[in-house]
Amino acid sequence: MRTVHRHAGYRHHPRRTRQELFFEEPRKTELTRISLIFARTGKAAPNGKSYSMDRISDENYFYDRIIAKNDFYRLGIVTNHGDKFTISPYHIFWPVPTKAIQANVHGVVNQNKGYVGTERNEPPKDAVDQRKD
Repeated sequence: MRTVHRHAGYRHHPRRTRQELFFEEPRKTELTRISLIFARTGKAAPNGKSYSMDRISDENYFYDRIIAKNDFYRLGIVTNHGDKFTISPYHIFWPVPTKAIQANVHGVVNQNKGYVGTERNEPPKDAVDQRKD
């Protein structure tokens, strides 16, 4: 992971030890963060590919790294009870909970691409609407 950090231009925080980060940051969070850095900067990842924010849900380092390093997902291993390990690039982000989307009555909260509800997404606004209460 140190090579990935160096490649992405990440600077180590001097007060944080490796053990502290090991127990603090789950692997998904770390891979998502590094993937966002590669997409935002356009720097080539260790796999030689470059990524962009406008296609992050379709093509990203998170997905490519898991497919390259994890036999369960790459080979589609099936568990003893019939579940198959699958992953897609959009899994870089979690779905927005339906309750959070429905609770926002003054605007639209978009669902992340790849999950149920994206058909109701609206483009971001470039100005704030004034509420009439």
